[in-house]
Amino acid sequence: MKSLQIIHAVVTLLLLVAILTFGALTLCGIMEVRMTDKARANRTRPNDPPAHPTIDPVRVKAWLVVVRGAKPNTEYPIYDGQNVLGRGDEKPVDIDLQIQESQNRIWSSRQHAVITCANGALAIEDLNSSNGTYVNRQRIEEDAPLQNGDEVQIGKFKLVYFTGGGEE
Repeated sequence: MKSLQIIHAVVTLLLLVAILTFGALTLCGIMEVRMTDKARANRTRPNDPPAHPTIDPVRVKAWLVVVRGAKPNTEYPIYDGQNVLGRGDEKPVDIDLQIQESQNRIWSSRQHAVITCANGALAIEDLNSSNGTYVNRQRIEEDAPLQNGDEVQIGKFKLVYFTGGGEE
């Protein structure tokens, strides 16, 4: 009986060391955990702005994913109709970009740009912002269509658009 208790203690200790190592590697950024598209569609959105308390995976038509900003890998859903990007401090926005900026350097306007999703097509329009909106490194002056994989840049941060939303 004593040897069984020793084995149990050793296995428990090894499991604890493995969990702590995994946690430390994840926190340091050495290791990353990613969700599959199926898991992403079935989860709630801890990183999304408070404008949408829960995701309706059937209504999501596309996503914007932060590739450069204060919080990389943050995902923002795009729904049918207009999706306003900007800082949600005074006027309401659908995608609050304020968390992507440092407190001492602001790049996005309060209502910076709008992504319109209509009939399965997406277009982005700059809303007379101070720093402009860029799609694939080209400053947009009027509605610009968005294609899967396009890069949207606002100031120093960059988002990538990709499809993979709900059913039509």
